[in-house]
Amino acid sequence: MLINLIVLEGYLDADVKSRILSNPDRLGYRNIPSIPKALENKIANNNSNSNNKEKEKTPAINVRLDALIQELHLRKNGENAGELSEEALHRAKAPLKKLAADVCQLIRGNDSNELLGWKQLGSTNRLFYSLVFEDIAAAHVELGNLYQCCERWGANGFLSLAFKAVKQKHNRKEERNRTIINVMYTTIMDKSIDTAMLIFLYEKYSQMLLLVMVQLITLVVLFLPRRVTTLKMTTSQ
Repeated sequence: MLINLIVLEGYLDADVKSRILSNPDRLGYRNIPSIPKALENKIANNNSNSNNKEKEKTPAINVRLDALIQELHLRKNGENAGELSEEALHRAKAPLKKLAADVCQLIRGNDSNELLGWKQLGSTNRLFYSLVFEDIAAAHVELGNLYQCCERWGANGFLSLAFKAVKQKHNRKEERNRTIINVMYTTIMDKSIDTAMLIFLYEKYSQMLLLVMVQLITLVVLFLPRRVTTLKMTTSQ
């Protein structure tokens, strides 16, 4: 499933946005609870057969989304169709995850690239973008009738996971940058600069390294004269 960026951006039109927000249930009746029936029955059965005093709590969002896809599959193909295999379930979720990533990119491009969490958006924007997700999913994804979810929990779940992936990528990049800075600082302080390594790092991380190099050069200018003075005094002694 390929959704043109122009199609996504078309939802940002003021009239389109107003029309979507004015009728959030326009696609149909919402009757799939946040814990789908089959999953709720499974939890109840596990709790009744368990000797543990602690009852099973609300499942993680991934578990509930899996149950949602199974529910949509059975609604479309009939109860006799049986549940999807793990592989088929993965294939069915893939276009929804891709769509969530695309909508996430649209949100960050339209609002701010600093957004790293779904809940950082205001309630009106969360409502709007979850409805956009449902609208596109219903039109382009085989098991995409997420508009049947009560309070849009399915769309919210997929979009929340998309933002979580963005945040994890951001954190990995930040950690990588900190490592590079530490390595370069240590290298300069040890007077063992590897020119080839610096060129490689500069080409790969040029934007960040411009600022880092200015800071390091400042440190060198301040630090090396003192070190040279100390060495001369030691030699003269």
